[in-house]
Amino acid sequence: MTSSLYPRLILGAAVALIAAYIWMFRANELGSPESWGQFGDFLGGSLNPLIGVVTVLLVLETLQVTRREASDNRAALEQQRVEMERQTAEAAAQTRNTEQQLIAAESQLSHLAARDELNELQKCLDALTTELIASLQRPTSGELLIGGSLRMFIHYSPRGSKYEALTKLSIPQLIQIRNDVKTGTASHYRSGYIHNVNAWTNEFGYETELIREAAHYCSIYEEKTGDGAWSLHYYKRRAYPLAEALAALGIVEEDVRLALMPKPFPKLDN
Repeated sequence: MTSSLYPRLILGAAVALIAAYIWMFRANELGSPESWGQFGDFLGGSLNPLIGVVTVLLVLETLQVTRREASDNRAALEQQRVEMERQTAEAAAQTRNTEQQLIAAESQLSHLAARDELNELQKCLDALTTELIASLQRPTSGELLIGGSLRMFIHYSPRGSKYEALTKLSIPQLIQIRNDVKTGTASHYRSGYIHNVNAWTNEFGYETELIREAAHYCSIYEEKTGDGAWSLHYYKRRAYPLAEALAALGIVEEDVRLALMPKPFPKLDN
């Protein structure tokens, strides 16, 4: 609106100058050289200051427009900056959300993989201990002797089961004798039982392999679930009696027996 005002002012000023000239000089003939000379002097003396004023006003208007445009540009830039910050924040939030979803998905996959692995371990332990119990129900293939004196002499009929042969062993006494033999404190007749262990080793060879496998899988299970999983001790209780007897005979290693040792049942409050 201000820009369209200036041409009107200039046009009005020109009309006013012409009217003033006609009124002051009473010019009747427009073609008189003297009149035109006087008009030129009058126009130059009056119009130059007017043009200067108009120029100053135009410069001021230009500066004002420039400042206004600069202010508008700053406002637009500020709006763009705010919008970019908002978009950046939204992108960061979306990235965090995606990362959290990925972490949750990885955690769920890890949980499912760990659960599947535990299920496989349980299947292996269940199959091993079931086969172990079934194998102990089979009869012995021959006579099994242990000990070297009348009091320590034990005879098993081939018609008895392997489980019966193991349950008749005096495990504390066998452990004591084996310790005495290792330390050299056992008498000759007490150390004679060592010569009869080979028959037990041959008789329980298959069960020994099952016991070692069960101890191996129980160790893996314990690493993944800790010692407090009662499902783990369920399998240990199924295998430990045989492991204890074979360890007392010296057929399996002590660490195998310890790997299969279950926790005691919790005491019930009265």
